[in-house]
Order: sequence, then C-alpha cells, then structure tokens
Amino acid sequence: MLEFTDQLSREENDEFVKAHPLCNLLQSSSWADIKSNWDHCYTGVKKDGFLAATAMVLIKRLPLGFTLFYIPRGPIMDYKDQALTAFMLKELKKLGKKHHCLYIKIDPYILKNQYRIEEANESINDECKQVMNSLRACGAIHQGFTKDIMSTIQPRYQANVYAVENFEENLPRHTKRLMKDALKRHVQLIMGGSELVKEFAQVVAKTENRKKIALRNEEYFQKLMNAYGDDAKILLAKVNVKQLVDTTQTSLETMTQEYNDLPENQVKKRRRLEEQLSSLRKDLSEYTEIAAAVEGQSEMVIAGCLSVKYGPTMEMLYAGMDERFKKFMPQYSIYVKQMNWAFENGCHWCNMGGVEGTLDDGLTKFKANFNPTIDETIGEFDLPVNKSLYKASEMAYKLRKKMKVKA
Repeated sequence: MLEFTDQLSREENDEFVKAHPLCNLLQSSSWADIKSNWDHCYTGVKKDGFLAATAMVLIKRLPLGFTLFYIPRGPIMDYKDQALTAFMLKELKKLGKKHHCLYIKIDPYILKNQYRIEEANESINDECKQVMNSLRACGAIHQGFTKDIMSTIQPRYQANVYAVENFEENLPRHTKRLMKDALKRHVQLIMGGSELVKEFAQVVAKTENRKKIALRNEEYFQKLMNAYGDDAKILLAKVNVKQLVDTTQTSLETMTQEYNDLPENQVKKRRRLEEQLSSLRKDLSEYTEIAAAVEGQSEMVIAGCLSVKYGPTMEMLYAGMDERFKKFMPQYSIYVKQMNWAFENGCHWCNMGGVEGTLDDGLTKFKANFNPTIDETIGEFDLPVNKSLYKASEMAYKLRKKMKVKA
C-alpha cells in the first residue's frame, strides 16, 4: 500500500535522504532554509507504513497566482520501482494543482555515464535508459543531454573525487609539487566555522571583481554556516606579509652575495643566479607594495573554500582567491586538505562542482589536478501540471534564463 504526504517532518526527510544511495545536499531540509526566497514543503511516500520516497519541493511564486515546483537533485527514491515512481509523480502533480503550479522541474542524481576525463565517451548506461523510460511513461519531458553548464539549474557534468586508499599519495606529481611550493612560501591553512565568514566573504569578493561575476555575500555564507552547523566548514589559506618581505629580503641578500663571489668562468651558474635574483627582486617589490597597501596588517587571507558535509557526501560550494597571490597556488593545498577532512569524516565523495560537458574549459583543467571522476547525470525533466499553459511558461522560463546569462 502506498501513501503520499506533504507534511513530512524535517527529521523524517533528512534521516531518509542521508541513508539513501541518492543522498544529496540539495534535498536536505536545511537547503529550503537557504532558498528563503522560495516557499517549500517536504513530501514523501510510505510503502506499507515505511518511508520509501521523499522530495523536498521548492515553490516559486509567479505572477497571476501561478507557481513553479522545483525538486533539486530529487525526488529521492528507487527509480527502478516503476509503481513507486509513477505514484510519487502522480501525487506531486495533484499537489501542484492545489498550488496552481504550471509544471514541476526535477533533476534526479541518476548517472547517464561515469568516467575519467581522459576516458570521456557518449555511452548511456542501462539504469539511465530504464529511468528515462519510466519517467516518460509518467508524462515527464526530458530536456536533453545538454553540455553547456548554463543550460540547466544544476550542472549536468560534475567533478567528483571519490574516497580511495592513499588518496593524497595518488595525486598527480605536479599537484604535490605545487602543494610543496605553497609550504615553502609559508602558506598556512586554517579550518573553522562562522568565525571565518567575514574573511572568506572578502576573498570571494576579490574573485567576483576579477572575473566580473556575482557569487554570494557575507550574509548568504553566514546563512549556510548557521543552517548546517558543524558540518559546514570554511578553509582559509593565509600568509604573513611581513614575514614574506623579510624572508624574501634575506634570500635576495644571500643570493646577491653568492653571485658576487662566483668566479667569472662559471657562466651557467651565473646565468641561473641572475634569473633567480630577477625573480626575487620582482617578488620583493610586489610584497613590499602589498605590505604598504594593507597598512601594517600582518596576516592576509589569500584564498578560501566553503564546503558542507551532508550524509556521506561533501559539497565544495564556494571558493575565492586573491589574484595577487596566484603564484602561491593556495587552492591546491586547500582542496586536498578539505577532501582529506571529508574522507576522514566518513564521506564517500567530494563534489568539486560542475564543469562544461565538452571538458575543455578552464574549470575542468584545474579540477583535473585532483584525479576526479566525471559524473554525467540524466539531466532535467519537466512534468507538466497545467498542460494548456506549459509550453508558453517553458518558453518564458528559457527566455528569462537566456537573458540572465547575457546580463
């Protein structure tokens, strides 16, 4: 016997989602708190008295009293159970009618394919085919296997790092070298909670200014930290600017003396020292300029990352870096430390975020340094509720999305 409810408690929702193979942060009850500009409800289906499916539904209010339902990375259920799938979607449509919903958008974390970047292919696994047939039989309309990261609300291609034995030892050689370079430059890593929000927001703002994009502000980051408590972590990379100036000055003086003492016939070594001295002078000039700009401030945040653990998963949600310290490569140390923390605390994988489906963008190239697996998901489906207005509302949605991208 199947029973539907739209009065599921937060606790019931989270307990079920965290234990399910399709566990995802975006189906947590707290994600509804983060998306406070949407209404929401927690729905579920009980099978013979036991919870068998859940869906945290975000409800967007539209003009003229209409709404749009969005179920990010859900519903959470066994899609191979066709009777359960059909019942859940039928009941969600009934709920949608009560709320004057035009259509329901879903994007379950069902994998179409999974591969290493260098092994990319266009295969579709059997489970994906089965789920697509099941959803279509329920009237859901597939929005296609899009490749553009902006074509869907959640990225269809996701770079995941899965927990393996000796994770750090198996990283590419150049990644480990860049981490060592950061240590040589006295980069320090600090992990914490809400007390680091202000500094994190400041370094994210630097990324926004550099890339001319809008991410999130301090208030939003604080909301995340409050919602997820000890499972939300901020990791900052810091350097002591005064120490940088002093150590660089000392290195410059030592190397200058070595150069002056070098016999004229050691041409190769003289040339190498000249290059190193030129680099040190440039570094000293940059660090001295930064030290003057920060007016005596000793420690500076040069990069940061905010991540949230949910069940056996870790979502690396936001990151930022001060471009002046790009050569320090702090993000490599940050990401590895964050992943190690996640794996030590029971996570099966860390989501580094979305990438373009062509796998040739800058994000993919950066994330390739951490041996990720590309999870290619099934994509979005629309479930029309008001069939007469669905086409018009879908076109309006796509037009609005296109305009936002251009802006």
